[in-house]
Amino acid sequence: MSTTLPANGRHSAIPRELPQEILDDITDIAAETCFESLPSLSLSSRHFVERSQRHIFREIKISRGRHLSQLLALLDGKPQLIRNVRSLWLCLYQELCDSEGVSKDLSRIAGQLVGLRELRLEAGLGLRRDKYPVCRAFLTELASFALVEVWIDAYTDFPVSLIRRLPISKLKLGLHSPTSLSNEEELREEEEQIATTGWKIRHFECNRDISAVLFLIGICSTSVYQTLVVLDLKIELLPQHEAVWSLIGALKNSPALEVLILCYYCWGDNIEAFRCFMETMQSDRTLPNLPSLRCLRLILHTRGYGSSAMGATILPLFLAIFPTTIISGNRHPALEVLEITHILSDLEYTQQYIEVLRRIPFGTDDEAWRSMDDHFTNRCLLPRLRALRIEIGRIYLRELEYLVLGGKYEEAFKDFKQRNEAEIRTLLPNSAKHVPIVDFGLSSDNSSGFDAASSIYHNSNPVVA
Repeated sequence: MSTTLPANGRHSAIPRELPQEILDDITDIAAETCFESLPSLSLSSRHFVERSQRHIFREIKISRGRHLSQLLALLDGKPQLIRNVRSLWLCLYQELCDSEGVSKDLSRIAGQLVGLRELRLEAGLGLRRDKYPVCRAFLTELASFALVEVWIDAYTDFPVSLIRRLPISKLKLGLHSPTSLSNEEELREEEEQIATTGWKIRHFECNRDISAVLFLIGICSTSVYQTLVVLDLKIELLPQHEAVWSLIGALKNSPALEVLILCYYCWGDNIEAFRCFMETMQSDRTLPNLPSLRCLRLILHTRGYGSSAMGATILPLFLAIFPTTIISGNRHPALEVLEITHILSDLEYTQQYIEVLRRIPFGTDDEAWRSMDDHFTNRCLLPRLRALRIEIGRIYLRELEYLVLGGKYEEAFKDFKQRNEAEIRTLLPNSAKHVPIVDFGLSSDNSSGFDAASSIYHNSNPVVA
């Protein structure tokens, strides 16, 4: 007797004597190379079922009430499956929280997650969090588990009393405003609990929330944030800029930080981000000693024609002066990847995009560009720099389908991109020659080379809602 497995429309016999270990290896390979094939593989033969289910149920995501219902129905038939769960992603949105019986169902699942090691919590409740106590019993039970890693998106949606005992390693702040950490009265009540957390945060993303940045350095002990490996911050206004640089300053001599991303925004007719760049220069703000910093990404995202057009006329302030200022203060022995990117979005038609590019002045401040070139090729300052990107006028991806370049606009677009690259190469001759990988926004070969060098490091979503 043999078991058959569909393959390319035909059936291949699996000999009865074939060791189960080999079939398990086949399943493991399928899980690594084509995870989506596991359900079909498990249905093809009973020999693949158990191993496939281990992989399928290793990670689960719950974001809707029907997800809970389906999971519970499955567990009623095979309760042992939940023991395979190692990672749980729970999205506490209003749709889930409004589902009937969700609190009871979550508690029932929590009691069976004996193998859980990673937990990701995502919320979108904002100030409505107290109306939805569904996570209270759930998180209370999980606090006693042997969790290795906890990620929390929009963590200000969770009462500190519920999450303070979780081994949180990644915090991501959402856009809810005001948040619990922006509420001074509530903040005072939670300060003591926050200060005594055992968090060792490795990854922190903050979306324009001053109080959340200051809470790290003003309330938490240094042990909470001195373990940061990735710091991803989005900035729009001068007070946010100042708070961010307070946090960066507090990381002086940190042996852990490897990736720093600073993404500045301009909206409508507001170009306050350029005030931030001016403040940096006038205050002589520089990066502190960060001996392990390997990747620095600087992003300017202008949204709408008004801010994009105004910002274009003073764009060298971001492209040349700001980067040079912040790297000039200390040696950066580990820095390998440096990215400076200008992004445009919310333009109504292609002509606006071209008009913005036309406004960018090159060669108006040769001294700033020469200084930048000297700094980037200074082997004492940046001994390991091997990948440099300066990209101007990148269109946010979701808008490419609307800005269809046709006819004369396509030709003009290409001409401007060629001019920009030629200008930058002229302004940075030593960098273009001596940095191993340079990408100035035109050559696909250069772009792929930079992407390969930088992809090992965290990248940011440069968009806010």
